[in-house]
Amino acid sequence: MKLVVVVFIGALGILLGLNAIAKGNIIDIDTPVDDSTLALLESRHILGSRDAPIQIVMFTDYQCPDCKRIEGQLAAIMKTRNDVAVSVKHFPMNFDCNDNIGAFKLHSNACWAARAAETASILGGEEGWQRMHTWLFSQGGSFTDQTFPASLRSLGFDPAIFIKEMGGDTVLQRVKADADDASELGVYFTPMVFINGVEYLWYYGGEQALANVVDAVGEKVKEGNAVTVAPPSAAKKLVEDWRRGKRRVLPGQERVAWMGDGAIEIIVWSDYQTSITAELDSKIQAIVQGDPRVRYAFRHFPVDDDCNSGISNMLEKYEGSCFLAKLVESVHVLGGSEARWSMHNWLLKQPTPIKQATALVTAANFAGVDQSDVQAVMGGMDVGSRMRMDILSKNNVWRRSIPVIVIDGRFIPRWRSDDVDAGTLLRQIIDVAQSELDSVDTPGETSR
Repeated sequence: MKLVVVVFIGALGILLGLNAIAKGNIIDIDTPVDDSTLALLESRHILGSRDAPIQIVMFTDYQCPDCKRIEGQLAAIMKTRNDVAVSVKHFPMNFDCNDNIGAFKLHSNACWAARAAETASILGGEEGWQRMHTWLFSQGGSFTDQTFPASLRSLGFDPAIFIKEMGGDTVLQRVKADADDASELGVYFTPMVFINGVEYLWYYGGEQALANVVDAVGEKVKEGNAVTVAPPSAAKKLVEDWRRGKRRVLPGQERVAWMGDGAIEIIVWSDYQTSITAELDSKIQAIVQGDPRVRYAFRHFPVDDDCNSGISNMLEKYEGSCFLAKLVESVHVLGGSEARWSMHNWLLKQPTPIKQATALVTAANFAGVDQSDVQAVMGGMDVGSRMRMDILSKNNVWRRSIPVIVIDGRFIPRWRSDDVDAGTLLRQIIDVAQSELDSVDTPGETSR
């Protein structure tokens, strides 16, 4: 099979998740391409014609605020264009009907809302589904046992028949099948939108970004330069999510202690008292020790109110983590980079909660100074500035959780997956980063 991929320049390339190489360029790939993922975009429900040249597929959750916002934008686009079709598939953020999200139940009524949409389809065809689809978004996906029967009557359904059908296994399996398709495409949040097979990175765009992207794709259609492409599988998407990310210039890099001296930078922000930190750190250090292309820095994000005011959304906090982070930076100031990494490694081997008195004694030994000297530096302006810079730089990358990992200036949204071992994934990303560096150094070639 021969696949032709249209590459868009600038903001459109970012928003559609495509590399921008040169305006109007077409990449002609002669090697065999697996297009089996296109079947995962097929949907029972479509607004518009299946023959429309611009096919948009949205995996959605009726209780998701961003889904409602994107749905509104799509509805507005459909009113002004006759060359667009929108297919809708389910990915409820609720384990009751979605086996791909563990024990996660972000939206309590999301499964029943998805079931309602499918029931409307069974009982009322596509017209019935469209009525229910529109109504569900208007209600934010919420309804109760008390209010739902009256709403069903207003939508033209018999409540008794509808509710009985909605509780059946046929409806549930429809919802689960959509969620399984989404999982095979690497979907892990909503909305996830594909335009002619290419993921639309809505979280990078502004208010009119979607309409602007559709307009641009429409122009490519007129020129005969737009085709549907196969999206990556879940395993490949882990790398793609990193590759398409924004490169960031991170503050405070001049004071970071590096392990290794390669050109490809790996940076992690985390807390010493979380077990997941030790897991990730061990995988990265194993890579650094065997791969001269990389270097590694660990920056602090203590989940501790004592020095970090931006953690109100985090359910679990770790008292004493600010002390430990300041301790490591004090060892760096007093004893240099090697002493700092020794302290870092020691902390990650300790049971939690880590005893501060023992940690202070160890820090003084690694730095080769008295404990009072370490304490004096911990309370100084330099260490305080380093802490603030680390916290600020992490929040500029990703605010919601730890650890946060960046390779070559780009955030890795997911480094743990059932599809790929974390160490294997990191090595794949490093290989891509190296190939990008090599293309920059090769005369006559252009990168990104």
